[in-house]
Amino acid sequence: MPAVAALTIREGRVSGLGAAGVRDLESRDPVMAGDVWHIGSDGKA
Repeated sequence: MPAVAALTIREGRVSGLGAAGVRDLESRDPVMAGDVWHIGSDGKA
């Protein structure tokens, strides 16, 4: 996985936000917290 982002919410407000990694393994462009992310789920696996 080249990148990961996380967000925490407390009392209805964003209390933490972060992103780390790269957008592409070849270009090595860093990800940003404001990038568009695909939200996936593995709840039924």
